[in-house]
Amino acid sequence: MVGPSEEVHTVHESIAALLGTLLMWSQTSARRAIQRCDQIEGFDPESPHDGLYRRAMVDVPVSVDGLMKMVKEKDLLKDILGKSSDPSKDGDSASVTVRAFVYHQPMDGREKEVKHFPGGDWLSK
Repeated sequence: MVGPSEEVHTVHESIAALLGTLLMWSQTSARRAIQRCDQIEGFDPESPHDGLYRRAMVDVPVSVDGLMKMVKEKDLLKDILGKSSDPSKDGDSASVTVRAFVYHQPMDGREKEVKHFPGGDWLSK
């Protein structure tokens, strides 16, 4: 799915949370969309340790209510929630975990140069 996305928090190899935007695509468009994201970030899956950014797979908790608002393709929604799940009965507080890529820069000893975002929102001032 391309379009409005839900803000999510995710944890990657630490206690810190990262606030971001989750982009989702159908299985038929996902490969091309991920290749485009790789291109934007300068990530080459053939040489994953070269370049400015790395890519990691993370688990992202997403509210069922948010998914239902965001995903208009019923087949994709069923795929995410599982065929046995009835999202209309899960309620606003229920969430599911989806696997997602996050692009990041390795610090390589430059941790003191990092600007910290205590709330996880790197767009905040």
